[in-house]
Amino acid sequence: MSNSTEPDRQEGSSVRESVRVRAAEIRSAQRKKDIALRSLLIGAGVIVVAAIVVAVTMTFATTETSANTGPANMASNGAVVGADLKTVRTESLPVTDAPRPTPIDPAVPNIRVYIDYLSADSGEFEKANGELLKGFAQDGVATVEIHPLAILTGKSAGSQYSLRSANAAACVANYSPDTFFAFNQALFADQPTEGTTGHDDKKLLSIASQAGASDTREIGKCIDKVTYKTWVSNATDRALADPIPDSKLDRLKGVPTIIVNDKVYTGAPGDSKEFRAFVLSVASEAQNKATASATPEPAEEAPAEEAPAEEAPAAG
Repeated sequence: MSNSTEPDRQEGSSVRESVRVRAAEIRSAQRKKDIALRSLLIGAGVIVVAAIVVAVTMTFATTETSANTGPANMASNGAVVGADLKTVRTESLPVTDAPRPTPIDPAVPNIRVYIDYLSADSGEFEKANGELLKGFAQDGVATVEIHPLAILTGKSAGSQYSLRSANAAACVANYSPDTFFAFNQALFADQPTEGTTGHDDKKLLSIASQAGASDTREIGKCIDKVTYKTWVSNATDRALADPIPDSKLDRLKGVPTIIVNDKVYTGAPGDSKEFRAFVLSVASEAQNKATASATPEPAEEAPAEEAPAEEAPAAG
């Protein structure tokens, strides 16, 4: 990926700081709302015990690869990467099961990216915005959810590179999830040209190793056997035929498709300034909605009691 200029780095840092501030404001507003509600309940003599468990750091063992199951840590058909570039742990699902959409937390924008590793437009988006996405996820101001698809499988001179590279990404997500983001970036940094055979399996494993992947022996087996071939095909078919969760898209029209919370980015893939502005706009809108919902409505005043009428003096 090309090096950013100093103004771009400063602007990217400014955008990340703005998103971080917006997220903090949303969380603060939500806390105020919770305190107000708790006080109301206590005042009415009601004791409420609430337990909320956020399964962002669920721990699942890596899954034994099987043609009948999808990879671990991709239950939404994508890998969700958050603070410190850690991938959210999820269980492996049967390939016939529908994906489980990632819950949207308005305080932390979720940026979903649907890509094909052979797509030139996907590569253009990554080149322009990859470091920005990395900063968002690393700093914990947003989650980045990457969905590898195999739309261009027939465009690699018979080698099925789109399918094999998406399968390799699934293998890394299963066996070395916290290197998934680095592997994703590395595939685009050395992206083949559409119409060529692309990288062979040995090269894909080498890229995974250079990205820091652990358990490369199992990843190598997974790549060689194209273990998640059925899962990749099903994920691609679903994306092209079914409504995209938390959006107004009835199906995926092409790659890359980028969705921030429930809003679809319609700008140019290579326009980093436009994309930055879009992310900030969605975060700002979420903050405004959260602030509005956290503002308690004024309580209605009870009607004043009428004073009792004075009795007329008795007739003398």
